[in-house]
Amino acid sequence: MLLDEATSALDSESQSLVKAGLRNLMKGRTVIVVAHRLETIKDADSILCIEEGSVAERGTHQELVQAGGLYSRLYREQIESTISNVGAVIDSTDALEALKAGVVDGASKS
Repeated sequence: MLLDEATSALDSESQSLVKAGLRNLMKGRTVIVVAHRLETIKDADSILCIEEGSVAERGTHQELVQAGGLYSRLYREQIESTISNVGAVIDSTDALEALKAGVVDGASKS
């Protein structure tokens, strides 16, 4: 089975649901998964990290993260981006709540 960016257009919740369904379907089969979102392939038995058309690294998620190479750097960047996006949402939510409460720039509306 070949899955080419099968969950790339999904939000995290939908991706989790699809992964759960695919997990049973993939049992006992060889599955090749092409993914830029590394969270998608975290549970794979073997991960090949391709750079400029060649295999740059090979191993499990844990092995590749610990090796500190290309995969580790890409994974860390994706995690940091996710954290940053969550922070922006929290900041936006806090700002919205402050506006609802009548607080703007630290001062109350009179």
